[in-house]
Amino acid sequence: MGKPRPSGNSLKHLRPVPWTSLGPATVLDARVDFSDCAGYKRRPVVAVRAENGVILAFPITTQVRRLSWVCGRLLAFPREAGLREAQSAILWRPVAIERSDVIRVLGRLIGSDLEEFQIHARAVRGVDGSDA
Repeated sequence: MGKPRPSGNSLKHLRPVPWTSLGPATVLDARVDFSDCAGYKRRPVVAVRAENGVILAFPITTQVRRLSWVCGRLLAFPREAGLREAQSAILWRPVAIERSDVIRVLGRLIGSDLEEFQIHARAVRGVDGSDA
């Protein structure tokens, strides 16, 4: 993908997250490319599906004002998902992430967040999030 990597040693010695940890509804800390491919942003995402070295995921944002123009949902259980920000929202705009861009597992969606995720996961390329 040719994107710049962070400088310094902070991410240098991380081991890849095991495939078994990348199931549906898993919240991950990952590097996500900007839509114009001119760089990336480290942000939490929710895994929808992982195959062939690529994770399809929904991004999470703390910019909740974006919900007025982007289809998304305020998370009811952000702490359980491993997020520090109380006001976090999942955006129903899938992004593709290479496995090597996954930094670590943060948590999992639960309750009403999980139920809403399953509905949207099914709509994305016929993905069935029922095993989440």
